[in-house]
Amino acid sequence: MWIRLFRAKEDKEILININTIWKIEVSYVIPGANRIGSEVSLEKGLSDPEAIRVYKIFFGSETASLTADSDSPAAKVIQEIYDNSLKGK
Repeated sequence: MWIRLFRAKEDKEILININTIWKIEVSYVIPGANRIGSEVSLEKGLSDPEAIRVYKIFFGSETASLTADSDSPAAKVIQEIYDNSLKGK
């Protein structure tokens, strides 16, 4: 399966084979005055209903960021990986 992401800085789309993803970092932002918002701690992000999850996807030697968005098919695939992951302590 492939996901398609848009890289605004490079003005191009990239296709990522999900089998090449080797790590996903999850952070949270609170929407603010700027477009991206302010990153918050994991504890705050998990407890604040306004927080938005942001995925940093590692594939090959590259990375891409993806904001969780229920309307995005690519975000749904990453969300499914997140939901199916085993929680370690």
